[in-house]
Amino acid sequence: MEDLTSCIDVISQLNLDGVKKLGEIFGVKVSGKKKAILCDEVARIYLKEKDKNPSAKSIHDFVEEIKILNQKKSVPVLDSDTEEPTSGSLLATNAQVMKDLSGALAKSDKVREDDEDISVYSQGSRRSRGSRRSAYVVDRQIELAKLENVKRKMELEAELKRIELDRQHMENEQCIKRMEIELRQKELEMDREVKMTKLNAEIDSERVAAKQLKPKVELRETKNILPFLPEFNEQSVEEFFEVFEDIARIQKLQKPEFVEIMQCKLKGRAAQVIRELNDEDRIDYDSVKKLILEAYVTSPESYRINFRTISRKYTETYLDYAFRLKKLFNRWIDGIGAQNNFELLREAVLMEQFLEKSPPDVQ
Repeated sequence: MEDLTSCIDVISQLNLDGVKKLGEIFGVKVSGKKKAILCDEVARIYLKEKDKNPSAKSIHDFVEEIKILNQKKSVPVLDSDTEEPTSGSLLATNAQVMKDLSGALAKSDKVREDDEDISVYSQGSRRSRGSRRSAYVVDRQIELAKLENVKRKMELEAELKRIELDRQHMENEQCIKRMEIELRQKELEMDREVKMTKLNAEIDSERVAAKQLKPKVELRETKNILPFLPEFNEQSVEEFFEVFEDIARIQKLQKPEFVEIMQCKLKGRAAQVIRELNDEDRIDYDSVKKLILEAYVTSPESYRINFRTISRKYTETYLDYAFRLKKLFNRWIDGIGAQNNFELLREAVLMEQFLEKSPPDVQ
């Protein structure tokens, strides 16, 4: 009768590779285990299967089949332990082992069937033959299922290794691309900084050169001009500039002189704008004029209201009154962008009339 010790002794006749192949047949995990441990695990699983199916092959038959299989392949499996196969050839080797093992099992099944037939016929018991044959078929199906599971497991492990290698390769490629992008961005930033530094240096040099070449303006006596200048009124800043420019043209003043002479008349926000400028900026009359006008921002709506409500002054001629009306109208139209657009002008007039005749809540 087979027991654990006798089974281990029989299995120990095989070398490490042979024990691993026998362990794969019985579904034992063989990776990284020593021969003694594998022999013990294989023997225990074999005894469990033998208890379930007493008519199954003996452990001696399994060992002999593996010996025969390895002898046909000219691979020694007895008396010495061999190194494990490499990971690259594991799937191909195990597949061939299972194929050869299946062929050996098939031949063994044929011989066993013939022996059983002779024994059964000699005894005259067809019923006993059918029972033994059914038990052997079940045992055979179990063994084939185990072999198929081992094959699928090895294929799955090989596929998982391939997927892992592909994933690592993709991660490496993505890392390289990310590093290339970051390097390119740093190069662009460095180029931008170099260009900005160069541009700022050029601007500074131009300013220095312009300051050195700028002619000094010799201001004439202003006491003879001041009586002709208009008084500055914060309610009509644009009119002040128009009158001032006319007087400057008559007096043949140079533009660099405009600000120095004009600031004598400025007050309020306009005077504050002049005080906040440096000496270089005060020479540019157009810039100073723009800043002062921005300080007294007037909307197109205020021009429209002034145009509709303005009255002729007692000391004003009708010609001057018409001129003021025209100027307010032009500023209103310029403010809404309808100077050269008839459609916008029509919409503005219609909207004004509509709001004029509408209730206060609509306005």
